[in-house]
Amino acid sequence: MTTTRFEGYERTGSKHSTTFEAGCRLPPAPLASPKRSGHFFAGNSDADLIDFGGFLRMISYMSRHSPAPKTPCKARQPKSLFGLKFISPTRTPQPVKRLLLALIFASAALEAFGRAGGGGGYSGGSSGGGSFSGGGSSGGGEGIGMLIYFLIRLCVEMPLVGIPLVIGILTIFFSSQRQVHSARVTRTIRNETARIRTSTPTLNISDLQQRDPGFDPEAFVDRCQQAFLEIQTAWSNQDMTPARRFISDGIFSRFQIQIDMQKGCGIRNHMEDVTVTDARLVSFHSDPAFDTLHVLISATAIDTTVSLENGKQLAGSKQPEPFSEVWTFLRRPGIQTSSADGLIEGFCPNCGAPVTLLDRGACGSCRAVVNSGAYDWVLSEITQLEAWRPPQPEHIPGLNDMQTKDPGFCLQAIEDRTSVFFWRLRAGEFFADADRVAAVAHPDFLSQQAEDFMPDNEGRHHFQADAAVGAVDVSEVHSLPEGEKGIDHVRVRVRWSSHPDTQHIPATLPPRYELSRFREHDFVLIRNSSVRSQISRALVSDHCPGCGAPHTPIPRATCEYCGLPQNDGSHDWVLHSIEPAQYRQRSVASTSDAAFSAEASESLLAATIQLMLADGHIDGKELQLLQKTANRRGIPPEDLDRMIQQARNGTYRAAPLQPNDYEQSTEFLRELVRMCLADGKVVPAERKLLHALVAHLGYANADLDIMIRKERTALYQSAKSQRRARRKENG
Repeated sequence: MTTTRFEGYERTGSKHSTTFEAGCRLPPAPLASPKRSGHFFAGNSDADLIDFGGFLRMISYMSRHSPAPKTPCKARQPKSLFGLKFISPTRTPQPVKRLLLALIFASAALEAFGRAGGGGGYSGGSSGGGSFSGGGSSGGGEGIGMLIYFLIRLCVEMPLVGIPLVIGILTIFFSSQRQVHSARVTRTIRNETARIRTSTPTLNISDLQQRDPGFDPEAFVDRCQQAFLEIQTAWSNQDMTPARRFISDGIFSRFQIQIDMQKGCGIRNHMEDVTVTDARLVSFHSDPAFDTLHVLISATAIDTTVSLENGKQLAGSKQPEPFSEVWTFLRRPGIQTSSADGLIEGFCPNCGAPVTLLDRGACGSCRAVVNSGAYDWVLSEITQLEAWRPPQPEHIPGLNDMQTKDPGFCLQAIEDRTSVFFWRLRAGEFFADADRVAAVAHPDFLSQQAEDFMPDNEGRHHFQADAAVGAVDVSEVHSLPEGEKGIDHVRVRVRWSSHPDTQHIPATLPPRYELSRFREHDFVLIRNSSVRSQISRALVSDHCPGCGAPHTPIPRATCEYCGLPQNDGSHDWVLHSIEPAQYRQRSVASTSDAAFSAEASESLLAATIQLMLADGHIDGKELQLLQKTANRRGIPPEDLDRMIQQARNGTYRAAPLQPNDYEQSTEFLRELVRMCLADGKVVPAERKLLHALVAHLGYANADLDIMIRKERTALYQSAKSQRRARRKENG
């Protein structure tokens, strides 16, 4: 029989040291029923078995009846716990050690149950591994049950010891549960974000190749590079005629308008040593009107501005600078790729003759309008990469209703036409000439904005200088039901940058891009609800919708050939108003933007930059956050760099928030929180920055903490839903 010595227990000043035999009988106790007494396995031999009920009674009996100790522990100071005093034993008895170890390991087992798979997602393995629920020993459940039983007995028979012990175990358990759950949330969000960030979507052009077996993606990209280089040359020469054959009316018109404005400033933009570093297809989609291919082109070039008078460089660098753009090409469905040379190579795809254009886009040999998309791919849009978003027509409100009523309604045609509207407005301001806008703007708009197209008393022109367009996208469509008379509306989002200027024109005006500010406006277009679109005219919008005659360089409000009104909406879309862009509220999982204006966006971003510079510098984490924010808002990197530099120099002054801007500032803050949570949690450096920002916006730190919790929960639920959807899709 193994003998174990329990010593070191003291109460009310009397020490006790008692010797008991393991498994011995003790004085009876009210709760010593044999049915409720269990055995705690503490070793590999029968001698190491101790009756747990007897162990409890032994502890209780020792506190009341044990004689004075034979060898007092003089060197040790008693410790108090709930009125009981304990002195550390000179040697911890083995059964007690084993009991404490069992409690520790049991609590660890409880924590493991709180983790999926028992190992942070580990679901199986070789060499006897297995998952938490399917592999390993089958005694885990029994061990947990015995632990619970022992704890209950301890609480009943020795509540002053058992209850604090249970409270401690539960505290550890729930604390570890929270930590495990928090780690799982962080891991899920981080993994899903990384998957989205690093995944390359598969470009599915099988539908196009099925309809057009001769289409070769690599050959098409090579043609796009050829077109890219030709347009750079034409632009630098301020003559777009050589590239006219494969670009839409909209692109040709706005290039010509910009060139006219450059000449008015006495300058020329010169692109030298243009080298394509990367070109690839990034998106394809098709609708009843057009097949659409989006091509990402990255290049380097020495981009300078020179004087028309003497050729002297006025702005730009002498070293190649990188840039990236997304070029959009359209072609009517059903057209087959020809083995012969086409438009980009300089030949008519209809008759095969070298292209000599008459009446703008008409072939001089066969009179076919070659840039209509009915014969070959035509360039319809150029978008800066930072402002480009994959097209999602299914998310445009009202589009399906409009296309049901008007099958020829085409997003590409609307966006192409709106780009022309934008540049005609800039030209009308620059030249102080309302006639440049008359053919595209409704009379109501012209009357309301008449002062914008007039010089002041000193003959100076007020205009937006150094204008640049990032993207043009249809955001909303509203159509009346079939047969109902009235007006249809289309809202088109234009992202652009510029800075106001007042000058006598003509004059030599070098660009001052460092003054430009990011802007975002909704162009509202209207048309009589009874009008139907003509797909054949979608890309040749610079013609009269009545007689088809080409517009003059400065088109009038009525056609010079047939007298048809051009700007009342009775035959085509016209500009009715321009409004600050207001985004609809979005859910966290949505990819569309949230509700605040471009001006408020830039002001809040500038305020964030100034807060970051409070300590004199912007560290890597802060810069990364700024870049993410600017990218989400469509602000080009060069504009962000300009804002940072101006903030450092003290030359940028963000406009103070107005009371009606609080909703916008809240959404801005929410977006910053989402971007911080891309890694699953907000790290201390980011939280410090957000605290400074909420103080600037007039909120409390508690508001930020609540927002972080809500957004983190929403991102976690979204990530789980996407993961479940992928698993279901993959079977």
